[in-house]
Amino acid sequence: MRAIATSRPVILRLVILLLACLFAMEPANSKDGDVFLCTVSDFRTWSDVPSSGSPEFVANNKARKFDIQEFADHFIVTSKSSTFKPSSTKYDIFQRSVYQVAAFDSTTFMLDTFVMRTADVEGPPTKARVTLQTPTYLNTWYLDCALQN
Repeated sequence: MRAIATSRPVILRLVILLLACLFAMEPANSKDGDVFLCTVSDFRTWSDVPSSGSPEFVANNKARKFDIQEFADHFIVTSKSSTFKPSSTKYDIFQRSVYQVAAFDSTTFMLDTFVMRTADVEGPPTKARVTLQTPTYLNTWYLDCALQN
């Protein structure tokens, strides 16, 4: 009985060490140079400008495609559209966990953020969000992404 009592602290320490190692690991699908191709599953907007919420504006934004390149410390998100001018944005990563990575564009006066789920808890597709906020509008693209490499 004494051997069991002294082994409990050892087992507890091993369990804590194992959990710490698991939480410190990078997600399996998060590799430098990964490329994701994304479609817009939903688009939401709020604005002081009445035309920005028009059905045509929403439909044009839902038709966008996004290419996402992941690197160790940033993402490059490229938006493609037949209606809007193509654009690329570099998002610097400020938080990475087992379940998600969050990044922002530090070069703009707007609040421009990017969040991607890193653990396929529900399976593919990988979910991501791009949000652009100014004093007069807020746009969010909800993305379904597929890893290409």
